[in-house]
Amino acid sequence: LTLRTHQNKLLFSVENTYLHPVIIENGLPKSTAEGHGYGVRSITTIIHAYKGQVLFTAEQNIFKLQAFIPLT
Repeated sequence: LTLRTHQNKLLFSVENTYLHPVIIENGLPKSTAEGHGYGVRSITTIIHAYKGQVLFTAEQNIFKLQAFIPLT
């Protein structure tokens, strides 16, 4: 987890390793397991409610969530 402020925005990044392929569809990770995926939707909804942006990536066995929220 990395947190910092820059140009009046709160920036944060979370990284985690993964073993199984991560599918990103329409900019969001897609869970194939029943009952999963609610956390991603909740995070995205909260970030957007505060006029922020979020980006999910999965490369070289590292899953990353990067987001910012304006502080004004």
